[in-house]
Amino acid sequence: MRLRRFCESPKAPFAVPCDKPSASPAFLSNSGPVARAPSNQHPAPGAGPQPFTAVERDRLLAYCLQKTWKVHGFNVSRPHYPYYAFLVTLFSTGMRPSELAALRLHCLNLPAGTLRVERSWHLGMEAAPKTDAARRTVRLTPRCRQVLAPVIELKAQPDDHVFTNVHGEPIKPQNFYDLFCEAQRALELPLRDLYATKDTYVSRALTSGVNLRWLSEQTGVHESTLLRHKLGAFAVAVEPAPALSRARAEAPRLQDCPTDTQRAASSRIA
Repeated sequence: MRLRRFCESPKAPFAVPCDKPSASPAFLSNSGPVARAPSNQHPAPGAGPQPFTAVERDRLLAYCLQKTWKVHGFNVSRPHYPYYAFLVTLFSTGMRPSELAALRLHCLNLPAGTLRVERSWHLGMEAAPKTDAARRTVRLTPRCRQVLAPVIELKAQPDDHVFTNVHGEPIKPQNFYDLFCEAQRALELPLRDLYATKDTYVSRALTSGVNLRWLSEQTGVHESTLLRHKLGAFAVAVEPAPALSRARAEAPRLQDCPTDTQRAASSRIA
């Protein structure tokens, strides 16, 4: 994990759009002179990952919620909710895409608000996590739990994958990466790698004062790497005032991420 620059207001709350926006709401419109990328363009290798701003993230989530695909078994195009839930979970947990794609139902505990990372996609197949730190328990925010609940079908079996594509097969990171780039091109956003979802989570958590040990356990990233990230210069982007004000008013704050002060208080109570 290389040094990243934070490009989001540290006080901006996490907003997940719940209702279908109007045809051209302000947060879905192109707000800057960004040229539309060619349809086959992907992020440049080695360009360096950048976190998304709150407005960019919410536009991506809204796009994924509304986008329609030709779904297996139906004659018409329709939204595919698991794609939206997959992207929400990436932004809400700081998990690697390869870890989330390999998640099975027996590793997901919604009542407890946790999931276990036991497998990961590597070189086109599922395998054990590459490091001991990557094999971990991830905490889910209340909002993420709500989004994940509809993904579980009544006929689901414990060994089924949580996230499936429009053909009913497990989501593969590379295929979702292509959809992710398509969404950025459609919204005329600067192209970022799918790992930018993890960068966004880490940057927001660090600027919110989250305890480094907790964040290391949550993300599977070593504390020394997070410390280098924290000591770096964070570039705070200026959000359009109306969009940022609306996001702050409509969204819950980042939850379930204890700060150093909160951890100390909990220890004294215990």
